[in-house]
Amino acid sequence: MEIRLWSLTRPCLVAVLIIAAAVRQRGEMPSMPSDHISIHTIQQLRQFVSHTLCQQSNFEEGIFQVTERILTRGKRTCGIFFCLHGPRSVKLTAVWETDTNSILFYGSTGERFGKTVLATALAI
Repeated sequence: MEIRLWSLTRPCLVAVLIIAAAVRQRGEMPSMPSDHISIHTIQQLRQFVSHTLCQQSNFEEGIFQVTERILTRGKRTCGIFFCLHGPRSVKLTAVWETDTNSILFYGSTGERFGKTVLATALAI
């Protein structure tokens, strides 16, 4: 008996994410929770993002590296991209958007698992 392990190719993974989004829009899946939180500094933002990403995958906080990149649109800063580098090349990400003043959280498969709206705008 031969057992084959199939891995998802990038086009297949994108198709799965598109289907999941379509199902969610029809109301067959619960929508992700959206929270409101008060954060006043970039350091508090970093800590909150790190805590939330670690909590999602049951990682111990402070063990894995979190990198960040400033996002720009034209010459204007429009957010920060955070990436938690977990074990076995697992990557969890979050994007803080300055336009909507919200943080979008993504799991290791690329599916969004949470959204948090900040009560006050932060300066980069």
